[in-house]
Amino acid sequence: MNVFHGNYRRYAEIVCLSVLLIFSAALRIYKVDFGLPTLYHPDERMASIDVRNFMHGDFLINRFNHPAMIRNLAFTGLKIFSFFKKIDPDKECAAATLALRLLSVVSGTLAVLALYFLARKFVPCFFAFTAAWLYTVIPLTVFNAKYGVPDTILSLLFILILLVQIKLYESRSAWLYFLNGFILTVAFFTKYNACFLFFSFLTAHVLGIIRDSFSWKKVFDIHAVRYFLTGVLLGVLIGFPFFQIRKWEDVFATLGYEADRLFVRADKEIDERTLLDAPGSVFLYCFHFRYSILPAVGIPLFVCIVLGLIRMAMKRSPAILILYAGLIPYYCVLEFVNKVAVNYDRYVLPVLSLYLIAAMVFCEGICRYCRTMSGKYVAMFSLAVVLSVYPIYKTARYLAVVVPDTREQMKEWIVGNIPKGSTIFMHWARPSLYPDLASEGYKVVIPPHRTAIEFEEQKRQADYILSSTVKNVFFTYPDDRSLYKQIYGDELSTAKPLFSVYPSYETYLYHNPVLHIYKGIKNTAQ
Repeated sequence: MNVFHGNYRRYAEIVCLSVLLIFSAALRIYKVDFGLPTLYHPDERMASIDVRNFMHGDFLINRFNHPAMIRNLAFTGLKIFSFFKKIDPDKECAAATLALRLLSVVSGTLAVLALYFLARKFVPCFFAFTAAWLYTVIPLTVFNAKYGVPDTILSLLFILILLVQIKLYESRSAWLYFLNGFILTVAFFTKYNACFLFFSFLTAHVLGIIRDSFSWKKVFDIHAVRYFLTGVLLGVLIGFPFFQIRKWEDVFATLGYEADRLFVRADKEIDERTLLDAPGSVFLYCFHFRYSILPAVGIPLFVCIVLGLIRMAMKRSPAILILYAGLIPYYCVLEFVNKVAVNYDRYVLPVLSLYLIAAMVFCEGICRYCRTMSGKYVAMFSLAVVLSVYPIYKTARYLAVVVPDTREQMKEWIVGNIPKGSTIFMHWARPSLYPDLASEGYKVVIPPHRTAIEFEEQKRQADYILSSTVKNVFFTYPDDRSLYKQIYGDELSTAKPLFSVYPSYETYLYHNPVLHIYKGIKNTAQ
C-alpha cells in the first residue's frame, strides 16, 4: 500500500516533503507580523520585554513562568540580524516579538517533517505523509505558529523525543541515551509540561532492556544512566543559564506558582464558570476533545482520531506503548488542570501530532479491507481529501481575517469620535490585551484587583468603558466577588454600546475579540 514505489520512490518522497515544507512555511509566515507594534498576547509581551532587555545587556530574568529558552533563542537570532541592519530603538519590542514568532514559524514547519518520520514508525509512507499534510493545514497548528509562545517549539521537541525514544528501544546505544537526556531536558526548559516525556523514556528503556536480556536486573544499567545524565547536564547548561537568575527566591516562587497552576490547580475558581454553562460541558477527561480538538479538525478527522486511539490501544506494539506512556499522563494532567478552551487550546498542540498518527492508523486499517490495489489507492486518496476539507476551510477563513484586528478598528473609531484626554475604563484586566490608547492622548484606567468598592469608584469616574470578550472573567467570578458580576452582569449587559466591533469570522486565541464601548456613568448622568 505504498504509493512511492520503484526506483523513484525516494526521489518522489523527497520532492513531496520539500513541497509540503515550503507550503507549511508559507502558511505560517503569512501575515506573521499582525498586530505589531502593539503587543496583544500577554505571553508574547513579557517575553519580548525580556528580549529587548537582553539587547541592552541586561540578561537577568525575574519570572520563569516560561523557561528562558525561547527568549534566549529569539535574542540570538535578533542579535545576529542587528549586525546586518540596525534596529530602531522605538521598535525593539516589536522586533523582539517578531523574532519570537519566527521561531514558532520555523519550529512549526520542522514539526511537519519530524511528524512524517515519527508516523513512519506506525503507518506506511502515504499515511505518514497524510498525517504531515494534515498537521500542515490544521488551524490549531497554523495559528499557534504565528505567536511567539513556546508551545510550537515544544510540539517539535515532543515529536523528536518520541522518535528518539522509539529508536532507543530498537537499538540501545550510548549515543541514544545521551540524546534522550539532552532533548528531554531542552524540551523541559522550553516548557515545563515536557516533564511527562520522562515516562515514555522509562518505557522505552525498560522495554529495550527486557528485549535484549529478558532480565529486570539490568533495568538499572549504570552505563545507560551515566550517558543519560550527561545529556541532561548539557541540556541544563543550555536551557537554564544560571547567570540569568536575578534572585533565587524569585525563581523558586515562580516555579512554585507554575507547579501549582500548571500541574495541580490552575484557575479552577474561574474555569468552572467559563465552560459556556452548557449541560455536560465538563464531561470526564473529554473537555479538550470537545472544545480544542474537534473545532480544529472537524468531525470526520475527529472520528478517525478517536477510533484510531482505540485501535492503537488494542495492539501490543512497543512503539505504541512508548507513545502512550508520554501521551496519557500529559493529557490527563491537562484535562485535570486547564479547561478554558479559547485561552488554552494551544496546550493540546504537542499531542495533536500523536492524535493524527492515531487517525492514520485507523485509516490504514480501513484501507486493508479493499481487495484490489486500485481500490486501495482510491480509498487512501479519498480519505486524505475528506479529512482535509474542514481544516483547510477553517484555516483559509482565519487567514482571510487576520487583519485588521478588531482592537485596531476600535482604536480608529475612538480616535475619531472621542475627545482626547477622556478617561477610558478597561473592562478586562491585562494591559497587553487592549489597544494602545494612552499614546493617543487618552487616560487609561485598568480595573484594580483589590476591593470591589475601589473597583466601583474607578469605574464611576470614567468617561467611557471599553469592554472585551477576550477575558470575560468579571461575569464569572465566584460568589465572594459577586459585586463584580453585578457591576458588569447587570449594567453592561443591559446597556446600549456607542460602538461595537465584531470579527468577520470566529475569533482565535487572543486575536479579534468582540469589543463594545459604552458611555460611563458620569456621562450618562449628564
